[in-house]
Amino acid sequence: FQAEDGIRDVERSRGLGDVYKRQEFMDLDEYLDFCRHSGAEPMVGVNIHSGYAYDRVLDSVAEAVRCVRHCRDVRNMPVRWWYLGNEEPIPLEKYADLINRFAAAMRAVEPNIRIIVNLNKVNATSLKRLLALAGDHIDMVEFHGKWKGFKVEGSFDMWADEVPLVIGDRGYTYSEHIRTLRWAAEEAGYPNLLLANNEWGLGGKMPGFDKYHRSLVMVDYLLDLFKGNYDMACLWNSHWPNRPDMHLIDSTNGYSINPIGRAFELLATSLGETMLTVATDNRKVYGFACRNAEKTRTQIFLLNKDPDRQVLCLAFEGFAVNPDQAPESRVLCKPGELKHGEIRWEGAGRKMYAVLPPFSFARLTVSGTVVGNHRRTSARKPDVPIIYADDGSWGDSP
Repeated sequence: FQAEDGIRDVERSRGLGDVYKRQEFMDLDEYLDFCRHSGAEPMVGVNIHSGYAYDRVLDSVAEAVRCVRHCRDVRNMPVRWWYLGNEEPIPLEKYADLINRFAAAMRAVEPNIRIIVNLNKVNATSLKRLLALAGDHIDMVEFHGKWKGFKVEGSFDMWADEVPLVIGDRGYTYSEHIRTLRWAAEEAGYPNLLLANNEWGLGGKMPGFDKYHRSLVMVDYLLDLFKGNYDMACLWNSHWPNRPDMHLIDSTNGYSINPIGRAFELLATSLGETMLTVATDNRKVYGFACRNAEKTRTQIFLLNKDPDRQVLCLAFEGFAVNPDQAPESRVLCKPGELKHGEIRWEGAGRKMYAVLPPFSFARLTVSGTVVGNHRRTSARKPDVPIIYADDGSWGDSP
């Protein structure tokens, strides 16, 4: 959080917060420089809690406005995404009033900003209540969740048999959760509301896991966010010194990247492409697929959640594989390395076989062309690659 003369510790705030020396923390200017040099789009949060708690809302709003101007005018880096607080212990009706006041003032100086608000225990009822009170000032509602949470123990055997992955002890998946929220937003008159999970990751009790398999749980989680068509998702968090194997970076081992980072590398090629659905008769092999704008490449992302290697037969509906261009398989497998996997096509380019190692995540890339009047499952997901379990005809190749 930006203060004119340093950085504020909001958790220990009095009034509008204590100020700490710039060299002790990453302040807003350093963060914006980091985003500029790395190519990342910045996301900035403003402190709405202190003004509410100490009856200084007008001062707090004015400081938020100065922060918007500082990014745009002083740092020459207009910020598009703005959080209004985070996990606030504020009643919903009063939170909505703060959203309206902060958003109106900030948009008065920068009309194109996007407002993000957090509602961790959001359901259809609470979302409708919030939108009825402040919907015109909200672009995105986000919530957080960990597997299995911080109070429920998530054992290795539990994860290996949990297909699909469910939220804590609630019994439903994140993709199911967001479908309910999209319906509620449409019912409330806000069909274009963006929905996000911006603190997804792992909880605290996970006996029986090593570093690699913890990352594979995160892959499992992320696949459900992809399939659920979340508009944004942010891994929580980048590093944590006393839990080095729970996050992206192991700060106790030379800031090395944990295996989840390799999965991000695989998934990065899907961004901006058209989502496809995947059907399979193997309960523990699942994922999603996508196709490029030219409709000349299909990528299939599959998690093998089985302790045994799986030989799969892939069939594509409405997509003819190009026999002159070899398919590619890239596989994340233990101990956390990316390797070239086994994949080949057979039968006039219409089917192919692929091998997935035990407990692995793979990206299969196939070139070809869209053909025929193939079946359409929905307007948003028109093409359906179908994956069948191997019938044993490929033998026992390694």
